[in-house]
Amino acid sequence: MTVFAVHTIDSRGGPVAGQLRHTYPTKPAPDWRLEAADAVPRGQFVRPDPTSYQYLRPGFIDLGDILISTVILPDTDAPPMLVAIESDTGAVRWKTPIDSYPETPSCATRTVDGMLPCIGGDSVRFIRVSDGHVDHQLVAGNASRVEVIDRDVITADYREMSRGTPDNLSAEWRTTYDIDPRCPGSGDSQQFGVTDRFVFFGSDAGAVVAAATDGHRVIDSELQGVAVYPGRGLVARRCAGDTIDSVVIDATGRQLRVHDGAAEPAEPWLVAPDDDGPYIVGNTAYDFTTGAQRWTAAGPAIEKIIGNIAIGTDVDADTMAAYDRRTGANLWTTAWAGDPLASDGERVLLRSPDGLTAVDLSSGEPAWTSQELRSGSLAPVGDGFAVGQPDEIVYYPPTGGAAPALGVTPPAPQTPASVSEAGRVVTKCGRVPTMRPTEYRTDTGGLVVKMEVKASCPDGDIVSTNGMRITVTDHGQTVASAVFDFADAPMYLPSAGTPGPEGPVVQEFVYPVGSFWRLPNSLGSTSPSAGGASTTKAFGDQLVECEDQGNNRGPDSGEPPTPSVAGRPIVAARPAGPSNTEVETASLDGLRAQADADRPVVTTGLADRWVAQLSSKRLGLVAPDVDGRVVTWTAAEILNQHLRLRLRYPDVRLVWSDEWRTFDLNGWWITVTGITFPDSGAANSWCDSHGIPVDECFAKLISNTRDSLGTTKYRR
Repeated sequence: MTVFAVHTIDSRGGPVAGQLRHTYPTKPAPDWRLEAADAVPRGQFVRPDPTSYQYLRPGFIDLGDILISTVILPDTDAPPMLVAIESDTGAVRWKTPIDSYPETPSCATRTVDGMLPCIGGDSVRFIRVSDGHVDHQLVAGNASRVEVIDRDVITADYREMSRGTPDNLSAEWRTTYDIDPRCPGSGDSQQFGVTDRFVFFGSDAGAVVAAATDGHRVIDSELQGVAVYPGRGLVARRCAGDTIDSVVIDATGRQLRVHDGAAEPAEPWLVAPDDDGPYIVGNTAYDFTTGAQRWTAAGPAIEKIIGNIAIGTDVDADTMAAYDRRTGANLWTTAWAGDPLASDGERVLLRSPDGLTAVDLSSGEPAWTSQELRSGSLAPVGDGFAVGQPDEIVYYPPTGGAAPALGVTPPAPQTPASVSEAGRVVTKCGRVPTMRPTEYRTDTGGLVVKMEVKASCPDGDIVSTNGMRITVTDHGQTVASAVFDFADAPMYLPSAGTPGPEGPVVQEFVYPVGSFWRLPNSLGSTSPSAGGASTTKAFGDQLVECEDQGNNRGPDSGEPPTPSVAGRPIVAARPAGPSNTEVETASLDGLRAQADADRPVVTTGLADRWVAQLSSKRLGLVAPDVDGRVVTWTAAEILNQHLRLRLRYPDVRLVWSDEWRTFDLNGWWITVTGITFPDSGAANSWCDSHGIPVDECFAKLISNTRDSLGTTKYRR
């Protein structure tokens, strides 16, 4: 197994690194084709990395406007030719030989200062991507892999790793080690990855994992199948003799726990940098912070994670299954097994028995199949994707619009009791339905409330208004309130006498920021979890008030869907304001409730340790938000900013300055990360790595055992 460098980018409103940048709702046609022989007569394409050279695998590196491949002349002593290809036309921009003996050529997947570092022989050559000329080269010893992260250059081999600059490869650090991998594997394929937190290198039988900041080994054992969860940490297998288990390490390099057994961790293949979903080992999902088991799927072991969807393949049974990553609910199962190659966020492109098949991520239904694309390496290139064969590279432009951000909530299955028999017609009741909250959770879209919904009339109902205000209260305080539109997607509620299992419709309602005032960990009975993002059971004092404010309504009668149809979460059309109180009062109540709910975690897990402070606001303050917008900070503005931070970053917590001695001023609401750091520098590095402005994020130590002196370290 070869693991290439893992990079994360801000996915708000767009795709993550490695995701297709545009969509493919219909089958694409080739736009351009480059024959290897047209670049170098009698040549053959090979991806520029050691494992690809070992097995002569075709492929390329995507640099946006160009892609990089090598062309070799098999059975000759001719040096490989590094080739730059225009991604929009397929024209060769430049060619340059790279004499790599005794090592095979290996290039980074990112540039630095307009140069692409590539290993040739015992040196790293910095090649100008504009014209292919070698700007300069540095001796790199036996290094076989090179990567760029944060404008630094990482080199690695089986005895050492280094982090430096284009002028000095070990300017930051250099780590040496003896590697003794113990996991089952051939040892032939390299395992290599670089993130803002970790660098790992080894073989498919085990790799050394080091901290990206200073190069120290985060664990003495070599690890196999390293799965990095952006912003959270990593999960990997370790082996000692006949014992195989999975170890979980957080973003600071601290070992959290061990799972016994030989099950392999799932790869977070395409996830957002602020992803806060569970990690998966085998077919079981766990909360990253607490280790609590979230769910276990009945199907095959999970192999890849795409946003909130987990995919597993059962080769023996020749099936593939997808699961809701948050709940473990089975979303769909195919009658064949495929190999996931790419995703546009709406579909996953699989190598299927019939060729390349695009499968809808929500339903599992094939969108299209191309028999022409049966083999070859497929990867994003520019706005589309390309397929590499030994003799050619072919580019396929998108057939749809821009790809969505990952993390969109997949459909939530209804219980069998939520529908009547197909063909049983129900009519509009004339009275609003009754609803009861059963669970609360958060995702990137906001607060998600799962409701049991029943018709208020014995013969059932169709909810089809374009303006149903749904307000949830807890002990008289507003939890969430928004208006939902059912006109285009009516909700069918069966009659009390419908044959089949008894029970109400189960539906999820999504309240975006601005339409909710409480988070799950301040409500109900919650298992310990990160950042309020857990699933929280509701209890009897929470009430739901429905009011039909619509001026347009859909059908008056119709047939409920069959039990196999899943009900998607319904996102609010607009906020509605709190019930029986002012927005400011509800917001202050929400801030107070959240600080109270977070205090035990802050006291036991964050106090007297360095954290990153993301925001400090008080009522009446006039100051810019993180987007530069100048705000007069009200309770509503403070709460909504905290909620946005909470949904974006893992484990965020809220504290009230009056309750902690290390804050000199009273009346401030402080948002901090829920992860701790060994020192102030590491906390500030977290701010740097997440691209947060200097004035908004810096190191802070919260304590009630000391005063404020020395507890704040600003960034420069």
